[in-house]
Amino acid sequence: MRNQIGLFPKSYIRQVDNPSGILKKAVVRSLLLPQLRSTSPEEWDIDQVQIWLHEMQFDINMIDHFRVQEITGDVLLELTMDFLKELSISTFGKRFRLYTAIHLLREEYHKRMSSKSIENMSSVDQTMKTSVLSHPKQETEDIGPDTKGWLYKQGCKYKQWNKRWFVLKGIHLFYFKSPKDLRMKGIINLRGYRIIPDESIQPGKYSFKAQHFEERTFYFYTDTETSMRQWITPLMKATITRDFHAPVLSSHTIPTVSLSVARRMKPRPPSILLYRKRAHLSKEEDCLEWLNSTVDSGIIRDLQELRTGTVLMDLLEKLSGKKVRHSSLSDLASVFQFLVSEHVLLASQCQIEDIQEGDRDQILILLTHIRQWAL
Repeated sequence: MRNQIGLFPKSYIRQVDNPSGILKKAVVRSLLLPQLRSTSPEEWDIDQVQIWLHEMQFDINMIDHFRVQEITGDVLLELTMDFLKELSISTFGKRFRLYTAIHLLREEYHKRMSSKSIENMSSVDQTMKTSVLSHPKQETEDIGPDTKGWLYKQGCKYKQWNKRWFVLKGIHLFYFKSPKDLRMKGIINLRGYRIIPDESIQPGKYSFKAQHFEERTFYFYTDTETSMRQWITPLMKATITRDFHAPVLSSHTIPTVSLSVARRMKPRPPSILLYRKRAHLSKEEDCLEWLNSTVDSGIIRDLQELRTGTVLMDLLEKLSGKKVRHSSLSDLASVFQFLVSEHVLLASQCQIEDIQEGDRDQILILLTHIRQWAL
């Protein structure tokens, strides 16, 4: 019949926005708010982060918890799925929705900055490279903390001293009530801070402070000088940032040779990295060949085509003979929920954000787990 699709007239069929599209529209609207539009997300204070979370319609308990943890814009932009779990957002769906919103916030802000005049492009691009677009996985690539141990920290409100278990990872200093406590008490982003020994903070103890030009100062002390030194050294390293406006000077002092002399020298052997790259490519080609022989989603020419999760859903349904339950968030979220429920991999073995961003190494790891499970 004309103007009909199956049993349903066309007039009754409408296109429904996917959850990611709805979130993107909400992010765009949030950046137009008078309280937010004149400030870059990385410079938002605690109140502006609260306004953004409220505009994105997140749970009021989550918003209050972010205020207690003093989450500012620069910290917000660097939160990963793992960090969100440490912030007591235990439900996978809520964590994934918030992580997706943060990811879209980075993208939208970068797009707006890129559309400005060419004369501003250089400085904006430099800022984005060093802050907004820094990938969270940089802090999570290496398993294990840089330093951990007990420190006394002065409370913000009542100025009392509390003994806390601290864990330093990259530029983030986490603190807990005890080593066995899974719930994080707080997080300190050390970017822009200076670590300064100061014996006047707590007389008779070995004291130091983390001081910032604009943000609040944090005060610490230890019972022994050795313990203080063990903390100050890695903390100072964590706060060192490169000045991208300063020239890069080489410490290589071996003199160079002239072009005529270089031409008479024997050529260097091929780099071993060349062979590693070839081996990596052959592994990708092997995975692509296996995928194309298994799924009916059309010819897959690049591993990054798996980012949306649609091909992976088709693959898992073919291999298992089961129907993958669709998540309200995305196909990729459905894939990860299925993989964890079927014990194909642990949640810590592969991160959903890496697959979403098209990380080839992580996609290969994921496919390797699926192939081993299918045998």
